[in-house]
Amino acid sequence: MYFLRPVPPDGRDLVARGTVIHRGRSIAIGTSDVFNADGKKVAVATGSAVILPGRPATVTTELTFPNLDRSEDDQERP
Repeated sequence: MYFLRPVPPDGRDLVARGTVIHRGRSIAIGTSDVFNADGKKVAVATGSAVILPGRPATVTTELTFPNLDRSEDDQERP
C-alpha cells in the first residue's frame, strides 16, 4: 500500500474501489484506490493471490458492505 497524502481523523468517510486486473488459472492480481471525502486519492494498493485448484476459499469472517449510491460511485474521481 502506498499512502499519497495524510488523512486527518475528522470522522469523514473514506471510499475504496478495488478491481481485479488479472485472473488467470493460477494467480489473480488486484488493485485498489482509496479516496477521501473530497474525492482526492489518498492511497493506492496492489496485491496478488495464488489460486490452488481443488482448494475452496476459506472465509473466516462474513463481510458486510455499505449500500453505496451507484451514481456517485460511477463518477470519475479527479
